[in-house]
Amino acid sequence: MRPPIKPGPPPSLQQPLRDIMRGVGMFAEITEDTLEPAASLLPGPVRHTFHGVLTSLEAVGSRAVTPPLDVQTIALASRFVSVGQDSGAQALVHALGFAWQKASVLRAERHFLFSEVIAARALNALEMADDLAPEVRGAMIFNVLVKAHPMGRMPGVEPNLPAEDETQVELFLFAALVWLFTERARTLDEEEKLLDLALALTMAKKEAVAQSFDDLNLLGHALIDLADHV
Repeated sequence: MRPPIKPGPPPSLQQPLRDIMRGVGMFAEITEDTLEPAASLLPGPVRHTFHGVLTSLEAVGSRAVTPPLDVQTIALASRFVSVGQDSGAQALVHALGFAWQKASVLRAERHFLFSEVIAARALNALEMADDLAPEVRGAMIFNVLVKAHPMGRMPGVEPNLPAEDETQVELFLFAALVWLFTERARTLDEEEKLLDLALALTMAKKEAVAQSFDDLNLLGHALIDLADHV
């Protein structure tokens, strides 16, 4: 039996994607030309998927449908995920709701809903020691959210999704946590771009990423590894 493949960016991708894309004005507007410097460093199949997902996300025009959110709430959610923070669970729920609207292109055919109530209940019941490493916290948060089933056609009522749908939900949660593990941006527009990158990179490497879902140690390191390259 083969050992699990640790998901991660290709060896040649040493510079974080956002640094590459910031240098060509990515935080101003995503265009075909501005995608090329970052996409060119990815292997062919991964590059194709990354490019397609990222341009699709930009085309959604999510600002009209996303709930109000500010950078302070995102920062609070990020601290809750990485080091723990009082009242951070509710901030994480709001950030997940924001990310879910942004990721609508990834599950448009499934007509899934996201229940903030179910997600909040699961997070509030989660007990974690104060001295846990960030990757351990992230993996535990991922695990408890997956088990709570806050996403689906009937969140909380339909626990057994088809395998493909379950994987899509898990990939979304993984990408959202990758986003929250990144260095925080100064504006909401920049945070949206970071989320786009996290979603696109996760979907581009979804086969490798999905192999980490059954191993909390592998999952935690995968979260940090991809976050370091956003």
